[in-house]
Formats: sequence, structure tokens, C-alpha cells
Amino acid sequence: MILKELKFKSNPLCYCHYCGGTGLIPLDLLNIRNKIGVLCSYCNGTGYEEIPLSNKVKVYIDEETHSIYRVVNGEIIERVSFFKKMLSARLYSYIIHNDTAKHYNIHYEETAEYFRAKNEDFFVSYYDFSHGKIPKSPSNPQHMRALFNPEVNNYEVTNNEMVLKLMRLGDSVLCNCCDCNGSGILTRLFDTSKNIGLICHTCRGTGYKKVNLGGDYRVVRETKKGLTYFLECGLITKRAYLFDGLVEKKGIEYVIYDSSSIFIDDYKKSVKDYFIDGISKDEIISYHKFLLGRLPLPIEKYTCPKTFTYIYADREFDNDCSYKTKNKGFTNCLDYEIEKCWKMFYGDAKTAGEKQEVLRRLRKK
Repeated sequence: MILKELKFKSNPLCYCHYCGGTGLIPLDLLNIRNKIGVLCSYCNGTGYEEIPLSNKVKVYIDEETHSIYRVVNGEIIERVSFFKKMLSARLYSYIIHNDTAKHYNIHYEETAEYFRAKNEDFFVSYYDFSHGKIPKSPSNPQHMRALFNPEVNNYEVTNNEMVLKLMRLGDSVLCNCCDCNGSGILTRLFDTSKNIGLICHTCRGTGYKKVNLGGDYRVVRETKKGLTYFLECGLITKRAYLFDGLVEKKGIEYVIYDSSSIFIDDYKKSVKDYFIDGISKDEIISYHKFLLGRLPLPIEKYTCPKTFTYIYADREFDNDCSYKTKNKGFTNCLDYEIEKCWKMFYGDAKTAGEKQEVLRRLRKK
């Protein structure tokens, strides 16, 4: 696969990534029944945005699929589409400026006709808008003709090439977890010290996620910088961060499993405070031990097996508890026989090492 750099006389224009090239967004993203469209604040209602070219920012083309890519510092950032004309958005009857919506506190439940009758100057029909007219606003009482037909993106193909080759990785590949970026841990919400890491919910502390390959879904590597990308149906979709061991996270000294009380209520507590509360050193381990492959034990004082497996397993632990809350049937372990639940969870495992094996089997499922 070969991409070639494009040379332009001026900065190229592509469809706006926010409004999709219509120049408009709904007054309320969850309800568009009132048929009121608001000028896109990103492109100011033009439907396009400019790609500022420089020595670092360039545009390449795949002549086989005619796909256009924006490249920054030699890395493919995204696939773009050159602007040709504003796309239709006929679901709107009237168009207003975003300043008007804020000034008059227009609510999505009201109709366009209701507000247009109150102040007709601030409303423009979609027909007029599509022919270059945009509405007034409280901050700008003059009509502006910001919508126009820009010059076509004239370019020529250069000999500068970016070569990408298919990688033979079999049926699957391990990639860095997108939530923890391959570290296997997250930092606590509102934690000012940031020295306590939580086991990642998504990868369960492994740092990676398995991605199935095959058919039209492959991985390619750029030959100069060695960057890898996912290739789907001949199109480069996104970066592929291949897993190469846990990524070390700076500032982390201890690792624990997450629980709702730790994540929300106890973010001010230090490791010393946890030890004073009776938490064992098997439940809070050093970051160095975690990097060597050791896992902490769940803090039994702060959570129950049902809550723990809901976060860190494919199936919830079913203890047939007699006391249940309304929230998805979670057990309130603090008001029930918590020790009995944990004994059922670990089974015959008694020592810290045996309990860690139970957690490892849980993580591999």
C-alpha cells in the first residue's frame, strides 16, 4: 500500500467534522421535532474546515481507493473528504444563530413557528439559508453572507511516498487497552496524590485487549517510522498500538482493586490510612510487584463478590443473597454476611497465593 503526498496552491478544505458538512446542528441533539437548526459553531455555518498545511501537517492520497489522509509529523491522524458543496439538511424548517438560542433560551419542546412569530428577524428559512443567507443574531444584527462556493481543491500528486506493508499476525493481535493505554491501571477520581492506581476495568489489569483479525480487517506497518494502523476494507481507520508489555505509569506507588467507596468516597485517604483501617498488604500491593505480575486481593471490607465480579468479570458472582438493593440486584455486603460471601467466592483457596490464582483464572475468561 502506497500513499503519495499532495501539493496544493492554498490550504485544502474538507467537510466539517462536527456538523458533517451541513453547516447546521439540531437545536437539541436528543430531539429535532421542532425542526430548528442552529449554525455550527465550529465552521460558522459554512460546512467546511481548512487544513492548515505546514512542514508538519501534510495530506496524502491512496490512488487505488482515492482515500485522503491528514498526516501530522509522519503519523496518519484521520481520513478526510474534500469539500465539494454543502450537504443537504432538509429536516430543518428554520435556521437560527447559536447566539439567538442562548439569548432567548429557546427550548426544544417549542415549535419554530412559535418563536418565529415572536421575532421574525432572527429566523431564516432553510431555502434562504441554502442560497447563502444566514440569520441575524443579538450580537450581530446584520445579515452575513458567509456561505459561498469556495474554490475547488486543486492539487497535484508528488513523488513523496508513504509505504505501508501488511503484517502477518495470524487470526488475532494483542493491542494496548484504550482505557488505561496499556498500563493496566487507572488513577482515582479527584485523587490529588495520584500515587494509588486502580486495576483497569476493561482489561482487568493485563494492559491489553485481544483484537480479532481476518478477511478485510488487517494491520499494516509504515516502513519509515514503524507506526502500525488498522486497515479495514482497504481504508486506514486508526492507529494500532500493539501490546509490548505493561506501560509504566509515572507517580504510581501502590495498586488496589476498585470499589465504589474507594473510587468516590475515600479518594482523600492515603495508603497509611488504609492500613490503619485494617486493610492488609495483600489487598494493597506495591506498583513494583504489580509490574512483576502480582495482583492485589479485593478489599473485602469495601466491596462484595457480586459487585467485584460485576466490574472485573464476564459474569456476576451469584451468592443467592437474601438482602438485595434495587440497583441491579447488588448485594449490600456491609449489612449482610460479607465473610460468608467471600468464602463462597474463593472456595478452597485459603492463602493469598491461592486466592490470586482464582483472580488470574477470572481475568483470563
